[in-house]
Amino acid sequence: MKKKNKALHQNALATGIFKKVFWPWLFVIAAVAIPLYTYECFLVEFYTSTRICGTGCCKNFIEYLSHYAHFINNLWVVVGALVLVAIICAIFFVRKRNLVVESDAITYKKGRKVSKIPLSSVKNATVKKNTVTVVVPFKKIKIKRLKNAKAVYEAIDALLHPTAEAQAVAAKAEAPKSIDEIPFTVGINLPAAAQSKILYFQNLLASKVITPAQYEAYTNKVLATEFPAQK
Repeated sequence: MKKKNKALHQNALATGIFKKVFWPWLFVIAAVAIPLYTYECFLVEFYTSTRICGTGCCKNFIEYLSHYAHFINNLWVVVGALVLVAIICAIFFVRKRNLVVESDAITYKKGRKVSKIPLSSVKNATVKKNTVTVVVPFKKIKIKRLKNAKAVYEAIDALLHPTAEAQAVAAKAEAPKSIDEIPFTVGINLPAAAQSKILYFQNLLASKVITPAQYEAYTNKVLATEFPAQK
């Protein structure tokens, strides 16, 4: 699984770096600090003249604690509740996250849930502080706690909106030839849908988002679909 994730990151245009969540540990710290402070107060009281039972009544500290038995029982109930809250928060709020932006899709993993968003379905993307919002039909996907939110947004935006300079270079670019000398460049012999796909990959190549090898593989796939007899 680690090798698979490593290979996925090597092909990524951007990967998300998430901030760690520490606040659930506050409940654990409270669960430890409260009884420690309470027993410290009892210990100070035992060795001073402020004992509730008077001096010389209790022989040792354990015996002295019996005067607070009801209070101590309630204290451990509170401690148990704090630990339980910490565990619940860890389960629901401290999930492992992973974000990979590729040339054709955005993969977002939160805990065991994996969402793969095809780039063709993304209408828009915005960034605000440490959150990137990806807009798809009928839904907004918010990716929060990103340390590199701006870099992730810029990678997605570059895919969605190639620059005018990149489009101009793509229009003039001489693309390599494909199956049976069929050119990669948009031609009148190809259906409009295929032309649009090839032009899209030309823009990615001109913007250096994909490599020439990837461009050739993507375009061959489109042409092979349109001309199955020439495989």
